Amino acid sequence: MDSLNPMFQKKKPTRSVPIKTSNVRKKPITKSEGRKVRKDKKHDIKIPLTLEQRKTIKALSQHAGEYPTNFLSQKMKVELPRAEFLPEPMIPYPSNSKLSYPVKLEDPYFKQLQDLSIEWDCSLRRAAYRIISSLL
Repeated sequence: MDSLNPMFQKKKPTRSVPIKTSNVRKKPITKSEGRKVRKDKKHDIKIPLTLEQRKTIKALSQHAGEYPTNFLSQKMKVELPRAEFLPEPMIPYPSNSKLSYPVKLEDPYFKQLQDLSIEWDCSLRRAAYRIISSLL
């Protein structure tokens, strides 16, 4: 007769030992191996401006109740479809200006800006400056 108490049993029960799996990822995934890009990723374009243009943008964005970056991004999105017929700006492009505001554009708007920069034979920043300076 077997004892009910496991301490006094003659035969030891066989226990299955659980296999531990590590929590560490086996191999890191890099961009070239297929890391996914966010669908709502935005492209930053810093537009160099003169001091007067910067002051004007600050005043207009404050009046609209937005930050200058968001204000310029919205204005750029509205103007991009009509920008094909914009003339050269009166104020020359301030290429060495340290004063700038970024514009954040989604992929379709960024592609439109790229097309315009190819058509106008200029950089993305210069094309964005041309659009923003026409608004001011």
